[in-house]
Amino acid sequence: MRALVPAMLLALAGCDSPPPPAPPPTPSTLATGENVYRQTCHACHGSGIAGAPRLGNQEQWRDRVRQGHEQLYQHAINGYTGRFGTMPARGGKPDLSDERVKAAVDYMLSKL
Repeated sequence: MRALVPAMLLALAGCDSPPPPAPPPTPSTLATGENVYRQTCHACHGSGIAGAPRLGNQEQWRDRVRQGHEQLYQHAINGYTGRFGTMPARGGKPDLSDERVKAAVDYMLSKL
């Protein structure tokens, strides 16, 4: 039992750590993401409508980025209402695929 205690403490110590960073997006993913951003995301993320963090504004993105890429992907795909604003599912375009939504998120994060 005593041998398990240090191992359990080490395992628990990592519970509050932030999620690991996502692998860097490929140039193709970023190009797709930029296209989606310009066609859909710019409407809110270009000016901060509905509390959307503006493209390239590190301060506005800081707490969101700490949640990890997967959480940001899920918010962008499924929609989210939080303390500072609302994110419509798929940016309000239900025909966008998960991959294209994720590419747009990757593009926006690459500008931080």
